[in-house]
Amino acid sequence: MATNDKKPDAPGAKKPAENKPAAVKTAPAPAKPAEKKPAKAKKPSKLLRPIQYLKEVAAEVKKLSWPSASELASRTGAVLAFVAAMAVLIFVLDLVFSGAVTLIMRISG
Repeated sequence: MATNDKKPDAPGAKKPAENKPAAVKTAPAPAKPAEKKPAKAKKPSKLLRPIQYLKEVAAEVKKLSWPSASELASRTGAVLAFVAAMAVLIFVLDLVFSGAVTLIMRISG
C-alpha cells in the first residue's frame, strides 16, 4: 500500500517531485539609451494667463451638476433649521452658565 492515500488532485495532497531542468543564466540585457523628454509646451504670456485661467474655469463649471430647485430648497431649509437649533442650544447654555456664575459669585462674596 502507498503511504499517501490522498488523491493527487485533492488539495493538500503531495505531488511527486518533477524533474525540472536547471535554470539557464543569461547575460544581462544591454542598457537602453536614455529617453528624451518631450519638449514642453510654450506657456502663454503673462498677460494671457488670466484669460486662459478664466476659460478653463468656465469649462470646468460647465461640467458641474447643479441641484434642482426642490433639492436646493430642501437643503436650504435643513441648513436653516440646523442653524436655528444651534442658536437655541447656545442661548440655553448661555443662560445656564451665566446663572451658575452668578450663583457662585453670590456664594463667594
